Amino acid sequence: MADGNRVFSGRVTNFLGLEVLRFLHASRHLALLKENGFVPEGTMVLVRPPETHDLSSLISSVQPESQPTARTVFLYPDPVLGPEEAEDLEAHGVTLITPSGHRLTNESVLEFPPSI
Repeated sequence: MADGNRVFSGRVTNFLGLEVLRFLHASRHLALLKENGFVPEGTMVLVRPPETHDLSSLISSVQPESQPTARTVFLYPDPVLGPEEAEDLEAHGVTLITPSGHRLTNESVLEFPPSI
């Protein structure tokens, strides 16, 4: 039984290590894209694909209800979200992009930069 615990502990440790590396890599990669002007000015960087709850909180902190502004652009790591999920999130008045410079719609794949 002790060997089984060691194997399990090793798997957990490997998983955690890979997740930390993935997070650090995505953070740095997206920050470099932003710093070097490869994404629109004012783009907010997310280190994981967006979720509705996260976007709602971020949008309210960036765009007070009394001052509606241009669409907020969020850059997140590849892969792109599916068309249905992206449409649901973009209904919140945001534009979602990935480092590959594409975003999916039901009609096609749009080239970067998206029209904002």
